[in-house]
Amino acid sequence: MPLPSGYVTTADLENKQEEIKSSYWRPAEIADNETDELIICGEPDDHMIGGWQFWSEDGPIISRTEPDQAEWIAKAKPGFKVTQTKEEILEMINSATNRKSEWEGLKLLDRKTRFLAFAAYHIKREDFVCVQITQSSILKPLEGYLQMTEDFTNMTPGGIYNFRLGLTKSMVTSDSGKEMPNYQVTVRPHRPSEKTEVKAISEAWKDAKDGMWLPRYYMPRGENNVFDGKPIDGALPPGLPVTAQDEYGADSELKGF
Repeated sequence: MPLPSGYVTTADLENKQEEIKSSYWRPAEIADNETDELIICGEPDDHMIGGWQFWSEDGPIISRTEPDQAEWIAKAKPGFKVTQTKEEILEMINSATNRKSEWEGLKLLDRKTRFLAFAAYHIKREDFVCVQITQSSILKPLEGYLQMTEDFTNMTPGGIYNFRLGLTKSMVTSDSGKEMPNYQVTVRPHRPSEKTEVKAISEAWKDAKDGMWLPRYYMPRGENNVFDGKPIDGALPPGLPVTAQDEYGADSELKGF
């Protein structure tokens, strides 16, 4: 007996989830001692956003502005590999008699993380992906390049950028003996020998760009797949612009965004 018309099977759902999962990319996916190259694409706000995230028991909480301390404490789940329950952590925080003992409880919660997300063409995958970066070792140099708008910018309005972002991952051993990833950032202009490839990517982006809208990051679960494109009534939520942090910790707006 045939299934009803328009019925979505379990296999269809699983395939869609795998497709969505593979379209999001993080530097952790780089193979050890390898370099992945990306070409940033699109318009600020539509295809590049910044914000904060932390994990609650119901999943990630993502906002354009930094959550205040009270909201974070109330909603954050215990951090990775933390054995204490949320109730035990709250008791530690509430019973603290000084800043040091309060911090002993606060550091057990999943921490607030600043991120930058953008649309990019992944050279090895030969496809467009949504990149999310939280590592400060990548963010700081990348923010510097993006602020040099006369040198690093779109080749055409809303098009692909005029450089390739290279991210290299190597594993280093910490003082405690634990292996940790170390990232290095490089940028280079497109080479003359890549002219045909760059033109093809630029043309492909024209067809792909309307299918990506990064402010969906801020939307409720079930509506937050950036590859569903911009909703009819879509608008960037209120908040601060994409910013970079200087060596003193002060925020400044990324002028190109």
